[in-house]
Amino acid sequence: MKHILTSILTAALSCLSMAGETHDHGHSHAEIKVPATVPELRSGIATQQKVLAGALVARDAMAAHTATDLLVAYVGAIPGKLPATDEATLQRVTGMANNAAKAWGAAAHAAEDGDFEKAGREKARGDAAYGLLEARLPKD
Repeated sequence: MKHILTSILTAALSCLSMAGETHDHGHSHAEIKVPATVPELRSGIATQQKVLAGALVARDAMAAHTATDLLVAYVGAIPGKLPATDEATLQRVTGMANNAAKAWGAAAHAAEDGDFEKAGREKARGDAAYGLLEARLPKD
C-alpha cells in the first residue's frame, strides 16, 4: 500500500512540476486540460497520435510539439485514474506510460531539430509503448 501511494504521489508531482514548464519552447504547459476518465484519455490519445502523424508528414515542428505535449500529459494521467489496481500492475502501467511519454517527447525534440525521420521513429516507439499499456487498461 505504501508503494502505491508513493507511486501515485510521484506521478502527481511529476505532472504538477511539468504543468508550468516552458522547456524554452516559447509556450507553457499550464493550459493542458487532462480528461477526467480513462476512456476520455484513450480517445484523446488516439486523436493526438493522428495529429502527431499528420504534423510529421507536414514537417510542422510546432504542431508536433503541441501534439506530444498533450500525449505526454494524457498518458501520464492514466495510472492515477485506474480503478483499484494491485501494486505490481500499477508499477508496470506507470513504467509503460513513462516509456511512451519519453519516446513521444523525443519525437517532438527531433522534429524541432528538423530530423523528421528520427521523429517518426520516436513516434512509432511511443505508439508501441502505449499499445502495451493500452492492452492492460480496462475495457470501456
